[in-house]
Amino acid sequence: MKVNKKQLSIATSIAFILAIKTSNVCAWDNVTVFGDSLSDGGNIGRFTNNADQNLLYDEIISQRLGDNLQPSNNGGRNYAQAGATASQKVNPILNTENQLTSYLQSRGGHADSNSLYVHWVGANDIAAALKNSSQASDMIKNSSDSSVSQVKTLLNAGAGLIIVPNVPQLGMTPYIVQILLNHLDAPSMAAAFQVLNNSTTSDEASRQQTLHEAFHAAAGKMSDIPEKQEVIAQQLFDDWKKLSSQVNGLTDRYNQQQESQLEKLNGNIARMDIAGLFNEVIASPNQYGLSNTIGTACPLVHSADKCHPSDTGGGKERNYLFSDRLHPSSTVHRMMADYFQSVLLAPAQAASLSTSAQLMNTDMHSTLDGHLLQQHSKPADVGKLSLFGGYAGGRFKTNPSVWPNGKSTTTNATVGIGYQLTDSLQSGVIFSNSNQRMGLPSVYGYKFHGSLSGVYSQFSFLQDGWVNADFHYSSIDYDHIQRKIKIGRALRTELGNTKGNQLGIRLQTGWNFPLSERVKTGPVVGYSLDKTYVKGYSEIDNRSTSMHFSDQTYRSQIGSIGWRLESKQFTVNPWAQLTYSHQFGDKETSVRAGLKSTQTSFIRTFKTANKDWVDVAMGLNIPLSNNINAFAGVSTVATKADFHPITWNVGINATF
Repeated sequence: MKVNKKQLSIATSIAFILAIKTSNVCAWDNVTVFGDSLSDGGNIGRFTNNADQNLLYDEIISQRLGDNLQPSNNGGRNYAQAGATASQKVNPILNTENQLTSYLQSRGGHADSNSLYVHWVGANDIAAALKNSSQASDMIKNSSDSSVSQVKTLLNAGAGLIIVPNVPQLGMTPYIVQILLNHLDAPSMAAAFQVLNNSTTSDEASRQQTLHEAFHAAAGKMSDIPEKQEVIAQQLFDDWKKLSSQVNGLTDRYNQQQESQLEKLNGNIARMDIAGLFNEVIASPNQYGLSNTIGTACPLVHSADKCHPSDTGGGKERNYLFSDRLHPSSTVHRMMADYFQSVLLAPAQAASLSTSAQLMNTDMHSTLDGHLLQQHSKPADVGKLSLFGGYAGGRFKTNPSVWPNGKSTTTNATVGIGYQLTDSLQSGVIFSNSNQRMGLPSVYGYKFHGSLSGVYSQFSFLQDGWVNADFHYSSIDYDHIQRKIKIGRALRTELGNTKGNQLGIRLQTGWNFPLSERVKTGPVVGYSLDKTYVKGYSEIDNRSTSMHFSDQTYRSQIGSIGWRLESKQFTVNPWAQLTYSHQFGDKETSVRAGLKSTQTSFIRTFKTANKDWVDVAMGLNIPLSNNINAFAGVSTVATKADFHPITWNVGINATF
């Protein structure tokens, strides 16, 4: 996440928001995959329609990382094999245990910590258990235990983040229809699938109706008597419901047992709820650009690895959930890649919350500094009160080449009361209220409301020297946190809310060298320390994309040095300042996250920003009377940015 700038400009919190586009590129060097035909990039075959023209989900993720995932048979990192099981007992040759062993042996027993791993297996184990009903329970347990043991081995070998999707409910696939009709003749099977392939299933009800019609078509090949056709069709439908429920039960058992064991590992595991996602897609396919959730894009006689556009017998005019009896279509592979990416990027998006509090300090300090700068030129008399207030804010837009239409705004109202204790010392209190709208509208954003209270002092010494100090505490509400997720044609919005607080101090000192009676210049040195806490939160909905996020703590420690030029005793007194800043505090932050529908979680660590930047600021002090003065200022980041920030402030102070 290579984004410039930090605290003293509006750019602070956008560092993470720009990471939405870039963090996945910088996080891992490559992708390593273990699994079955859902992930096989060519070791056995590529199982999706028009596979020579379309990428699988893992290949899409790899491509987005800037990697080129290749089958292990060609020296690549994709070890997945069609037909593979989790357990060697089910398939001694094709299994993920052998795949993992082969990978680790090639690396001397050590996993690449800079690789993103995928371990997705179980569908073939469930299919085998279905054929051995008396041993199904033991087979499911053995297979789920085997898969978890392999994930543990991978973690122990040094793997960083491992994606472990659950298995979609196999009872919802065309595979169950095919099993049910296998005992019938070929014309009956063909008639049923002709209906399935050429129907539109816009929801679960229309899907059920399509199945009824398919079984009627099959029954029509078995009898010419309408009454008998009805009996056969109803029996087939009842048998389908029973078999589908049985297979879904085995799938659920596998997923649940795998999940409970994965949780005990306490590893960095990104569990993906593909079962939940598929159920949501089946319930409302049109949202995702699909129109058929029970037929196959490929002809019945072809498996997905043999399916090409020139084939006849499959459905071509619709967007299908399935390529063949078991495998997702190429459209769905793209959807799964979108889904995986949304989960992996979510912690980076949430991490922006911990830095946005810095913007409230920036706006508050703009008003406080406007007052103190005026006091440099014309200090209040001993025993006098100074009342001041101001309105500050900022606005920036992202560079269209980086992200179109990215814009954020902050507004802040600050008031303070100071008391002149001696000729050289003023102390007072400050109160500030801040509102922010942060984010990239099409990706991520939130509203920020903060209330700040603090105390400050200004001390002058040796006539030309000065020291400022302030201590502040903020309470924060993060409202309407919006995480927008694109899955195929669908755009979801997950909402959340949370709270936080911040404790901080700032010290500044400087010296004025007179250039004339009315103009002076000199160095400015500063130090600030802020610690921000954001309470963990869960998103409101309970969907396959809904997530929870951990507490966050972020420490900003910034040193700065600059040069100021200011004037006095004019009708309008301009000033200007150039400041170089360096971040000594946290260079990175970590967020733990996970899907609400799963029991595991994973942690991701992100760089916050470049450690050095330069700010340019200028403004005016305007005496309105002997006791009342107005002030205004504007600042921006001088170094090259991927976005264009401008901060500003206006205010007034009065002595009485």
